[in-house]
Parts: sequence; structure tokens; C-alpha cells
Amino acid sequence: MVMAIMGTAAAIAMPRFAEAEARWRVQGAADRLAADLERARATALATSAEVTVAFAETRYEMTGSSDLNAAEELGTVLLGEPPYGVEIVSADFGGEQTLRFTGSGIGSADGTIVLGRGEFRVAIKFNALTGRAKAGVIYEDNRLTVTKVEAIGGAKILGGTK
Repeated sequence: MVMAIMGTAAAIAMPRFAEAEARWRVQGAADRLAADLERARATALATSAEVTVAFAETRYEMTGSSDLNAAEELGTVLLGEPPYGVEIVSADFGGEQTLRFTGSGIGSADGTIVLGRGEFRVAIKFNALTGRAKAGVIYEDNRLTVTKVEAIGGAKILGGTK
């Protein structure tokens, strides 16, 4: 009897745990990306040189045009690897999948990056003028939230459309 109750409880808890883990991973990756965009802008300002952030399916690469150490340390972030294990569903900066910061810290265009794992998605909105990146900007009842796929609809996927 005890084993039957434990089995039933485990069967109920596992899907909820998997959903919670997917939410945690996607939100963590979105927070990391938002912070890295602000770091790329700060590096462009500090070096007075262009910094580029290029997006691919499971990674993004930040490169600087300066020989200063700050630009060399930007590097590549593999979002498809642990601890995140997410994909970049879409990245759009005025029709481009690359964001460029001028030496004065101005972004090339406003944009949105959508990250996902399983059925969960989170968006990062970027403002080119202020350089601010805000994670979780998919609205549901006027709240910032991580959301399921069906709420996104028609998102441009890297390499195609959905």
C-alpha cells in the first residue's frame, strides 16, 4: 500500500519538476544573456571600440575590435551546454541576427532574443539607445513571465520561421 502511494506521488511530481527545471534553465540563461549584453556595451564604452554579439542556435559570441584585454575577454557562451541546456529560438535586431555596439555604447538596433527549452520560452528585449536588456518580456496578463510556446506564435527562428 505504501509503495502504491509513493508511486502515485512520484508520477504526479515528476512532470511538475521537469517543468520547473525547464523554467529555471530558460530564465537563468535569459538573465545571463541580458547581463552579457550590458557587459558588451560597457566594454564598447571602456575601449571606445566596436563590440559585436553574434547569435547562433545554441550559442552567442561577443567580439571586440580593440586590442585591450577587456575586449579579448568577451568570448563565446554555449547556452546549449550545462548549466543551461537551452536554444536560441530567435534573434532579431532590425532584421539582423547580430548586434553591434559602437565605441560610444549605442546598439545597432532595438531587438528581441527568444530563448527556449522544451515548451518554455523567455524573451530578452534590448533597447539600442539605452543599452538596457530586460529578460522575460513576453506579456501574459500585463506581467513579465516565462511562457509556453503557444503564446509566442510566428516567432522568427534562427535559420527559418516557426
